[in-house]
Formats: sequence, structure tokens, C-alpha cells
Amino acid sequence: MPAGVLDPTEEVLVAYLDSEYIRIDVDTGAIITIGSIGGVSPRVATCFPLKAAAPT
Repeated sequence: MPAGVLDPTEEVLVAYLDSEYIRIDVDTGAIITIGSIGGVSPRVATCFPLKAAAPT
């Protein structure tokens, strides 16, 4: 998502997992549920760290 949608200053990586929309922290790999088909259900989980792609 572009800056200003979910975070006022940074782009945000968003994905859909099972029936939930999640935000993935590209620095730590943390997953934060930002919503679901049935409503909002906040949750924080840890996953494997992600490595940002090098600029081209």
C-alpha cells in the first residue's frame, strides 16, 4: 500500500492469508492482522525475517 493509506509516512506490505488481511513488517517479518472478511481481529505473530530487494 502506498504511504498515507495504513501508515502516514511509509509504504506498507499487505497480503491476504486464509481469511485475513495482514501487514508484514519487512524489517522483522512480524505479521499483524489488519482485518478479516468478518471484521477486525488484531493479532501479532512472528515469522521468518524478510529481506528487502536491493534497488535496481
